[in-house]
Amino acid sequence: MGNRLSWCVLATTLFGLTAVYADLPSRIAEADKEPGNWLTTGRTYDESRDSPLTRINDRNAGQLGLAWYYDLDTDRGQESTPLAVDGVLYTTSAWSKVQAFDPVSGKLLWRFDPEVPRKTGVKSCCDSVNRGAAYWNRKIYVGTIDGRLIAIDAKTGRQVWQERLRGPFSASPVYAGGRVYFFNEEGMGYVVQAGREWKLLATNRLPDGCMASPAVAGRSLFVRTRTQLFCFTADNAAK
Repeated sequence: MGNRLSWCVLATTLFGLTAVYADLPSRIAEADKEPGNWLTTGRTYDESRDSPLTRINDRNAGQLGLAWYYDLDTDRGQESTPLAVDGVLYTTSAWSKVQAFDPVSGKLLWRFDPEVPRKTGVKSCCDSVNRGAAYWNRKIYVGTIDGRLIAIDAKTGRQVWQERLRGPFSASPVYAGGRVYFFNEEGMGYVVQAGREWKLLATNRLPDGCMASPAVAGRSLFVRTRTQLFCFTADNAAK
């Protein structure tokens, strides 16, 4: 237990978590002030996935009807949680593709295809799925099955930058404190500066692969691997 704790503190220092809340208050930290948006995979940093909206409730849920649908271009696995930001719905699909929709009409606003080589799908644990993207400051951040990290202009769908690292990436990244945290299925963690230019700030390896989205709560980053749950804290890093 002592060795594991020491490793955790070291990893925290490398991940630079002392800056996680440097730019707060932020939109995600104060998500309840804009309940009509869904700014990160779990809506809030603690991944509660609970919406404070009350217009749809247990008394009228049975009256809901289909408003629109969109046919994806593949029948491979789909596991993404959509993001809703300022009147636009963003989602990802198999082979690390990203789409933006008008949430009222269902009109496709743009579609981004990173053109992942199909032969790389065998390296992923669970088909060619992508579990979601991160949004911050008019950019969408996504990892790909073939090991790339990509930033996309949220308005136009055009690529801002991309960098090839190690893959596969299937878990959704999380934004916090000016940084985007990515974890791949090999257990590698990457901390990237959010913005128009690619800048890798830190890396570290967990002892097992990561398919779940990380969560931020308080001054801590939580990461679940196949077999363990890790908590990295800024308080420990400062000691």
